[in-house]
Amino acid sequence: MLFIPTEQLYQSDGDEQSELPPPKLPLRLDAQQIYERQIKPLYSELLDFTSKMEVADSQQQQLAAAHMAVSQMMAIVKDSKHLQKNMQLYLQQPQSVLYRDYLRLRKHLFKTLCLFRRIANEPAGSNQWQQEMDNLNKHLAGLETFRGRVMVKLRNGEIDGWQTSSLMNDSNYARRIGYGVIEILNIASLELPQGIGALSASESI
Repeated sequence: MLFIPTEQLYQSDGDEQSELPPPKLPLRLDAQQIYERQIKPLYSELLDFTSKMEVADSQQQQLAAAHMAVSQMMAIVKDSKHLQKNMQLYLQQPQSVLYRDYLRLRKHLFKTLCLFRRIANEPAGSNQWQQEMDNLNKHLAGLETFRGRVMVKLRNGEIDGWQTSSLMNDSNYARRIGYGVIEILNIASLELPQGIGALSASESI
């Protein structure tokens, strides 16, 4: 969706001062196709499998929490599908008045993912975990600045109502993705003894 090499997510801390490389054209990633062919079938199989498992009472709550977290991940994927449509369109048009706005939105989402990765690697509830969660909340609040800039551009006649609507809708998707990430982290910290790592292990409960 962000048209950034996956390995860069693990090489960067999402520093505000560092610039992302421009997207390499043409942008061919199709989030809808990936969702239909890979993610949705896998999620369906996971639900079928866990519904037939015999789970000890002591593990029921953990399994339910894992289901909630995975369900939230699916919601994030669906929001990403919607966001990709305009992201893919405008990131291929450097001459567009919206190009820089979508670069900013791309950078915002990349930092969201970097913060998620950092928090997931910290012991849940630790001082460092809480500090990074605070950083994530502050980062998400920065979307209001983005939305404010969009409205200023509209008032100045730099963009029209249709373009404004696209940016506002996509910033809403970005916000929902961010708060979805927070929800997953909170579920993992409260209900899953192994934190985020328990999600990959939940199939073997």
